[in-house]
Amino acid sequence: MFSKSWATGRSKGSSNSSSSNAYPGTRAQQATVSPVRGSVRPPANSSGSSRQEHLDSYLKDNVLGPSTMKVSTDDTTYDTVFSTVSGDTLILRVHFPALAFTPGASVRAPEMKLTGVVATHDWIDGIGRVTGFNPCSSDRAFRESRLLLGPAVQQVVQEFQLNPPTVTKFQDAHLRKMQTKKSAASASSSSQDTRGSNGSMAPPSYDTLLASNESNTSTYVPETYVPETAVRADLPPIPSDFPELNTMEREELESMLSDDVAFLSFCNNLPISQQLQLVAAEKSQETAELAQANLDQQGALQKLHEETTQLQAQLKGVVAECRDLESQQDALQEKPDAKILIRDLTKAKKMAMEKSEQMADDWLDKGPGCADTMHDFCQSFLEERKIHHLRAAKIQILKAQ
Repeated sequence: MFSKSWATGRSKGSSNSSSSNAYPGTRAQQATVSPVRGSVRPPANSSGSSRQEHLDSYLKDNVLGPSTMKVSTDDTTYDTVFSTVSGDTLILRVHFPALAFTPGASVRAPEMKLTGVVATHDWIDGIGRVTGFNPCSSDRAFRESRLLLGPAVQQVVQEFQLNPPTVTKFQDAHLRKMQTKKSAASASSSSQDTRGSNGSMAPPSYDTLLASNESNTSTYVPETYVPETAVRADLPPIPSDFPELNTMEREELESMLSDDVAFLSFCNNLPISQQLQLVAAEKSQETAELAQANLDQQGALQKLHEETTQLQAQLKGVVAECRDLESQQDALQEKPDAKILIRDLTKAKKMAMEKSEQMADDWLDKGPGCADTMHDFCQSFLEERKIHHLRAAKIQILKAQ
């Protein structure tokens, strides 16, 4: 049955008797650690918790435990089924790597993903991975959050329950069938008063969801967890028996077991071995073709690399020139020092005075360069003296400030 298949994946110490109207995020007691009275040491956090404590907070939780099932051969990956306020039944896959608790290793954040569906939500990326939950955004953030695995999963499930993702496609066939069973759970939960203290309707409980699926004759079989780095190959199924051995005598079997060459020859002549050799040859040919395709692109890649290197050098030159211009612009826009400005104006005022005096001396001596008429001389002399007096006025203004 559906409920029994999920129950096999959780620990024996879990209980679901008090979760009829509960949903993730509603806890009677928060899993925190209090500081030791009279001690100056800081309180311990989740980074000091053992791996089993993290798993117990998840698998033995009254809400999450009944709806959680192990889907990996080890104790690293689990599926938790839940229902949203929109009526969709979804599955959150939680991967908690054992590497996080090897000697000398630090705590790593759990990896969560909506599996079996194509959906959009602020907290998930294009392939369904949970990336918007800040405490699990990095290993350091998870350690500093002081959350155990169970409360972390609860907060993510609660977000998806109260703010359901927009599902565009159910990829998993069993999960698609579960959507047809949600009407009974919705009708049962709507007939009860499930309003919380804030007056908002609570999402369907796990027990209600599981009870509605007990009549389902087909047991949900979750997808087998496959790490992203695993290599997929279409291998033939492993045979359960070998008919070739049925006609052999005991002496022949013992002789073959004692002779390595005969044993290997027998194994190589099996149909399964020939199929494996054929698959190996196909993969070898495919690898060679891919390698040749990569080599064919080597020339274009080298040319692109050279062009990129040239553009990078040009960019460095332009950036250096831009920085030089920026420094000049900053120098020009910077407010000058009043003392320096008074000094320069005093020097320029003196030069204007000397130039006007030289013009007067040249005109009196009728030397070279003097004006031909009195009008021209007066106009030039007054213009130069005007510059002198303007600079003197600016000096007085600066000194008065």
